[in-house]
Amino acid sequence: MKLKLSAAKLKTLTVPEGKSGEYYWDTSLPGFGVYVGKTAKTFLVQFTTRAREEKRHKIGRSDVLTYDAARQEAFRILGEVQRGADPTAAVKQARREGPLSKELMTWFDAHALKPTTRKTWRSVINSHIIPTLGTRKPSTINKADILAAYRGIQAKSGRQANQAIIILSTFYNRTTDSAFNPASDFRNDKSIRKHRDAEREVVLTQDQVRALLADFDQSPAQQSADAGRLLLYTGARIGEILALKWEAANLAQGTITIPHTMTKEAKDKVLHLSPRAQAILERRHKIAEEGNEYVFPGRYGKGHQVVIKAFWAASCKRCGIKGVHIHDLRATYSTHLIASGESAKAVGKTMGHADAKTTMRYERIAQDRAKAIASKVDDLF
Repeated sequence: MKLKLSAAKLKTLTVPEGKSGEYYWDTSLPGFGVYVGKTAKTFLVQFTTRAREEKRHKIGRSDVLTYDAARQEAFRILGEVQRGADPTAAVKQARREGPLSKELMTWFDAHALKPTTRKTWRSVINSHIIPTLGTRKPSTINKADILAAYRGIQAKSGRQANQAIIILSTFYNRTTDSAFNPASDFRNDKSIRKHRDAEREVVLTQDQVRALLADFDQSPAQQSADAGRLLLYTGARIGEILALKWEAANLAQGTITIPHTMTKEAKDKVLHLSPRAQAILERRHKIAEEGNEYVFPGRYGKGHQVVIKAFWAASCKRCGIKGVHIHDLRATYSTHLIASGESAKAVGKTMGHADAKTTMRYERIAQDRAKAIASKVDDLF
C-alpha cells in the first residue's frame, strides 16, 4: 500500500483484517517503507541495483529507531544505490564472516612470510590487533576504527603501531576477492602513519666509535664484543650477525652469505669482509667448539646468541653515550661510507636495503656531516 508516511501516520498503521502483516510504502521518498506486523513495525528500504536485481533491506524496528532517523538512513542508502553500491551485500558478507581474530589468523597461517617477519607479526597480532579489534567482523571495521586502534597501540609502542598498520593493510588488500574492502583505504592515510621511530637518524661520531671499540677490548664478554665489532665492520643487521653459521662464512674468499630468509631481499646476500672483519671470524673459528654450527653460539652450546642488549647498554653507559640503539651501528656504517665517497646505490646494495629511500636518508646525513669527517670509514673502523 502506498501513502505519505510520517511519524504521526506511523502510529495509526495497522494490520489489515485477515492478514499477518502489511507493507506501507512512502510516496514522498520512493523505496522507503514500513512493514507492520502483529507485534512490531519494521522500517525498510527497497531498491533496484545496477545489475537489475530487486533488493529489500531492513533498517530497524520502530521501537528502537525513530521515524526521522529511519527515513534519514533510507535516504542515505538510496543515495549509495544511485552511486552503484549494494548495501545488502555488506550485510550478507558480515553474516558469512567470522570475527577479525579468526579471519586474520586464517589468512596469517596461510600467508607466505619470512621466519623473522612471521615471528614479529604474530607478536603484534596477539599483543595488539586481536585485543583491540579481534571481536569485530572485518567488513564492519572502517578507517576511523583503524585510526583509534593505531593511536592506542602507538601509546605503547610506536614501532609496533606501524607494524599493525602494515599487517592490517596487507590482510585487507590480499584477502580473496577483496571481500573486506571497507577498511582497505587506510594504509597511506597521512593521519595514521605518523610514528617515525623506524627512521631515526642517529649516527655515531668517529670519537664515539673509537671509545666503544676501546671499551669492547676491555670487556670480559668477548663473544658479545666480537658481535658488536662485526656490526661496525659489516653494516649487517643484528639478527644476521647473531644467527650467522660457519657454513655461511667463506674465509678463503673473505665473504659471508646471509640467507634471503633473514633479509628483506628476494635472494641471498653476500657481504664482502674488510680485513678486520675477516680477522674477527678467523679468531672465532680457532676457538669454536667442534660441532657447533653458529659463529655466536647460545648458552650451553644450544642454538645461537639472541641478544647483546645488556652488553651494548653497559658499554654505551661507560662511554657516556646516550640515546643510541644497537641498530644505529648500521646507520653509522652506511653514513660514513657515503661520506667517504661511496655512492648511495652501491652502499645500499652492499647492505641489502629493500628500499632505496633508506640509503638516501643516510646520504642526506652524510652530506650534512661530510666536512667534519676527516678520513674514510676504514680509518674509523
